[in-house]
Amino acid sequence: MRKPLRLILEFLGPAVIACGLVMAFDCVNNWHWPEWNVAAGLLVYSYGFAVLPSLIYAGIMEGAFRRGMQGHSWATVGLSTLLGALAGTSISFVISIISRGSSVSDFAVITAVFVVIGVAVGLILGLLIKALSPAAEAARPGHRLMRWDRPFDERV
Repeated sequence: MRKPLRLILEFLGPAVIACGLVMAFDCVNNWHWPEWNVAAGLLVYSYGFAVLPSLIYAGIMEGAFRRGMQGHSWATVGLSTLLGALAGTSISFVISIISRGSSVSDFAVITAVFVVIGVAVGLILGLLIKALSPAAEAARPGHRLMRWDRPFDERV
């Protein structure tokens, strides 16, 4: 996967995926898909709450890719899922601060819901990056995962 596409996916993807998950859950509970104005409003709020965590997520993921993590590896999925859980936790803290009158049990429910959403978003995003990153990335000349018995020039 090329870096510009990966950056777009890392920055814009989490809010869209979270919005889709929430709308799908609402559809299952209410037996109808939310109207377009509800979906648009939810997407705007999703971007509002997820802009900073998405920037941090993209920065950490790109740093890991620069240090040698391969896009097609399961480490990508694992790191993405962990970062999704941390992003969900941070968003739940922001929501809890905004709704100051909430009790401890409300805070626990908010945190649990947003951590689950964060894990799901991180997992989906990690699997997308893994699926869109060809395994051939590791086969470039001079890469540490290459195990050839002949030099590269002789194989061509």
